Amino acid sequence: MFWAPWCGPCREALPHLKNVAKKFQGEPLVILSVSLDSDELKGKDFITQNEISWPQYRDGGFEGSVAKLFGVKAIPHTFTIDSDGVLQGAVALAFPQRMSILKSPSPVA
Repeated sequence: MFWAPWCGPCREALPHLKNVAKKFQGEPLVILSVSLDSDELKGKDFITQNEISWPQYRDGGFEGSVAKLFGVKAIPHTFTIDSDGVLQGAVALAFPQRMSILKSPSPVA
C-alpha cells in the first residue's frame, strides 16, 4: 500500500491491514508499504507507535521512483501482485467516488 502518516484515509485503512497481516501470518502473502512521506523520522515514529510489522519502504513523495513506476497520484493506493509478478488488481481509496479496480492482469516490470 502506498501511504503517508499524514494521510487520514491511510490511517483509517491501517486496522484492516493489520487484521490481514495477522490473519495470513505464515501464509505466502507479503504486505509491503511504500511511504510517500518526506520526513523519515516521523514515518519511523508512526510505524513504531502503531506497531506496523510488515516491511516498509520510504519513497519520499509522489515524485519518488516507485510511486512514478506505479502511477500513484493519490493515497492510499493498494496493488495486488501475484507470485509471478503479474498485477492482479489496484484500488485507489483516496477518491471513493472514482475508485478504480484494474481487472485485466498486466506484468509489473
